[in-house]
Formats: sequence, structure tokens, C-alpha cells
Amino acid sequence: MYWPKEKSEKKVEDILQPPVAEKSSVDSSLIQKIVTKAQVNFIVGDKKYSAAILPGQSVYEAMQILSSTTSFTFKAKYYPSLGYFIDEINGVKNTDGFYWTLYVNDTYSTVGAAQVILKDGDKVEWKYEKK
Repeated sequence: MYWPKEKSEKKVEDILQPPVAEKSSVDSSLIQKIVTKAQVNFIVGDKKYSAAILPGQSVYEAMQILSSTTSFTFKAKYYPSLGYFIDEINGVKNTDGFYWTLYVNDTYSTVGAAQVILKDGDKVEWKYEKK
């Protein structure tokens, strides 16, 4: 079999060098939207906190972030049919008919902390109220 000269004359450097990656066609603004964190504000009694979260995270996930990065603490109990029930925030336990009640953007939440999905600029407030 006969091979033309130009095909058989390859340099060792050409064979050993990895191919150059082609430029990706992914829109950089799309990547920026994916990795951009949302800023949410928490109010618990007289204390204020701020958390940087990923898009699509819940109040509960934001609370986990806060508890690992600030002085914010909480305890919760998981109920399979209901989700997480917040038992204590910053050392203050639910007791004597008082409970931690969730408000998002000044509106009482009718769902639990794990079901509320946050977006940039949301205000989360936990009020210690008698129910």
C-alpha cells in the first residue's frame, strides 16, 4: 500500500502534543447566572443576618448556611409527613404556647422552612409568637 509523503511525515511533537480545545459555545452569561449567589436577609428577634445562597435553595438550607458561618443556631425535628419543624432558634425553645413562626417578605408562611424557595433580596423573619 502506498501512502503519500505528506501523511507519513509527522513530527514527534505533533503526535505528543494534546489537541487544542475548541472554544465552548456555552454562553458565559448563562454560567454566571448558574453560579451567582442570591443574597437573603434574616431577622430573628433583634438580630439580623445575611446569607449568600445558591438559586433554588430553601429557608432551611439558608439556615444551615447561617449556622455554619455566623453565630446563628437552630434545632429542628424532621417529621416524614410534614418536613422540618423548628424547635429552637438562638437558644430560645418553643415552650408554653410560644413557637417560632416563619415570615417571608412580611407574609406569614403557610408552608415549612424546607418548602420555601428563596430568591435574591428575600427577607426571612422568624417571630417568636404565641399560637
